[in-house]
Amino acid sequence: MTLRLVPTTLKDALAWCDEHHSHLPPPDGGMFASSVHDDTGLRVVAVLGRPKSRELQAQGCVEVVRVASDGVAEHAASMALAAVVRAGRALGWRRFVSYTLLGEAGTIYLANAWRPVAIVKGREWDTPSRPRGAVAQSGDKVRWETYGHGVTSHAD
Repeated sequence: MTLRLVPTTLKDALAWCDEHHSHLPPPDGGMFASSVHDDTGLRVVAVLGRPKSRELQAQGCVEVVRVASDGVAEHAASMALAAVVRAGRALGWRRFVSYTLLGEAGTIYLANAWRPVAIVKGREWDTPSRPRGAVAQSGDKVRWETYGHGVTSHAD
C-alpha cells in the first residue's frame, strides 16, 4: 500500500479524531491538520493547535493536540506527525510539544526525532476561580518536544 498526504479540513480531522482516537474526545479546536491516506482511504490525522498551558503559549510553542489513527497503515501516524511539524515550521513556529500517557511507548515521536522532556503530573483543571469540567485523562503524561528539524523533515 502506498501512503500519501492528502489535504484535509480541520472540521473533517476533528470528526476523524472523534471516531478513531483510542482514549480521548476530539480537541476543542486546532489551527490545521494533516491526513494520510492509503489506496483504500483515510488512515490517520494529526492536528496542530495552541498549547493549553499558558506558560508554553507565552514561550511561543505550538502543540500537536491529537494524532488519531485507525491502526491499519504502518508508519502513517509518523508521516502525519512529520507533515504538521513541517507545515508549522513553514509558518514560523520553531518549538513543538505533544503528550502521551505515562507508559505509552511514544513510537511516532521517537521515529520523528522528538525527545521526552518532562513528566507532567495529572490533575484536574477545576479551581474555585475558574470552574471547569473534569479532564478526559487526568493521569500523568510524558511531554515530548522537538524543534521541528527531526529526521523526517526535509526543510532544515
